[in-house]
Order: sequence, then structure tokens, then C-alpha cells
Amino acid sequence: MTEIAATLVKTLREQTGAGMMECKKALQEANGDLKRAGSILREKGAAKAVKRAGRATKEGRIGAKVSPDKRKGALVEVNIETDFAARNEKFAALVEVTVNTALECTCDCLDTLLAARPAGSDANSVRELVERALAVIGENMGVRRCATLKVPDGKAGLIRTYIHPPGRVGVLVELACESEAAAQSPATDELAFELCLQIAFSNPAGIAPSSIPADVIAAEEEIYRNQAIKEGKPEKILDKIIAGRLKSFYRESCLLEQGYVKQEDKTIAQLVAETSKAVGGKIAIAHFVRYQLGEGLEEDSAE
Repeated sequence: MTEIAATLVKTLREQTGAGMMECKKALQEANGDLKRAGSILREKGAAKAVKRAGRATKEGRIGAKVSPDKRKGALVEVNIETDFAARNEKFAALVEVTVNTALECTCDCLDTLLAARPAGSDANSVRELVERALAVIGENMGVRRCATLKVPDGKAGLIRTYIHPPGRVGVLVELACESEAAAQSPATDELAFELCLQIAFSNPAGIAPSSIPADVIAAEEEIYRNQAIKEGKPEKILDKIIAGRLKSFYRESCLLEQGYVKQEDKTIAQLVAETSKAVGGKIAIAHFVRYQLGEGLEEDSAE
């Protein structure tokens, strides 16, 4: 059996993050060839991934990142089996590289992100990076979804992100601004941050009533109609009752109509208008994305 120097084992361990014995065995199998040993470890990691693929991954972290000029932002969800492993520094590093890659590549498609070369890594793809992390941490894991927002070229605006500790809720907000001066105002940045907090806390379904899908509104109206009939309300006032309850739904579900969590007697629309006036230029909420760790996984597994 080939004698393997401890320094070579240490180098391979630093490059791959694998355990000392795994590194030594890989080097012995590769007859001391460091590059080949790295490939062997990755192959074993891929094999382990196949074996663990059926194990549920409902824990993990949300990762968020914004570009230095605040014109682009990214959000990712990376899942793993246990909360304990989700707190592992190597898993945290995987999430960081994944969100950095999503930001760099402006990835909205998960397949595109998984195929992308990871930012600051020697791995060929994010998929390979996940396999390496699996081999080290020993739990099934995967990148579940990603989103990016970008201020359109030639337009003024601002992107803000927020992660609610310990990484179970993440928010991405894009503001459209009338001028570059308004976009660069500290007050606009503060507004964007407050909107992130609001969205994280209240989980709105859309920005305004017009952004709520028609089928969602129709389903709500049907619920309100059936409720009113069961309550014995007269047929002639059903439409009026439905309209009133729909207004309540909008106040709860539409970001602009919600009460500001730090000042309930003020709506988010009023908060945006106040900031627009203060910075001397109109501000509008263009888009937002909110991820909550594991949301929808029960439905996914039931299909």
C-alpha cells in the first residue's frame, strides 16, 4: 500500500473538507495523486447523494444578497435534514456561495443555478458543490429555489434584502424611483428596509388588489357568499356583504393596504407617499419576493 505523507492528507482535507481518514483512503486509491484523490472523493460524494436522496430535507437556511450598487439582489433556499446540520458552518458556507452565484448569474431558474460555476469555488457547478458538502456533512441536502430582482437598465431604483434570524424567512424588495437622487437617498434605503420587515412579518399576497390573481379573488368571494348564506343573510344584500369582506381581505393581504407594523394607524401606501415627499421624487414598490423555510414542502410531498 502506498505510503501517504500527512502533509498531503492535510492539503486534500483543506481542499475538500472531507474527513482525515476519507482523504487518506482516497490518496491511497489514487497512489498519491492529489487531483485524482479529489475526484475520487467527489465521486463518493455523488454516490452518497444518491443513497440519501429519499430522505426529507425540511430544515435549512434562506440566503440573501444584494449587489454593492443595490441594483440587483438574490434570494435562495437551501434545505437539509436537521436543524443541527443547518447551523453547521460548512452548510452556512454552501448557502453563502449559492446565493452569491445566483446574484452573479442573475439566476431565476433553479436548473440554471445548479449548472452555474459557483462563485469563488473550484467546483464545476453548484450541483457538484452540494455533492461535496453532502459528503462532508453527511445529510441529504439540496437547493430548492432561487429568485433575483434587478432594477431595469436606464431606470432609477433600489434593491434591499432582509433575513430574519436564524435564516428561516428571507425577503427581497425592489423599489422604482422617479430619479437617481431619490434612489440614493438614505430615506429611500430606510423605507426599503422597513418594507422588508413588514413583508417578513405580515406575509402579503401581493402589492395591491390588482396584483392578486383573479382566481384567488373568486375563491374568496365564493367563501364569503357561502358564509353569508349560512348566516341567513338576505339574497339582496349578499353582494354588499361580499364587497365589504373583500375590502377586509385586501387590508390583510395587500402590502400597500396593510397597517404599518410599527404604526398601525398608518398604511404602507401612506408610508411610501411620505418618503416620496421627503426625498422629492415618487417611489413605488415594483416587486417583492418572500421565502419562508420549508413552505409548501408538505404539499410537494403529497403530490
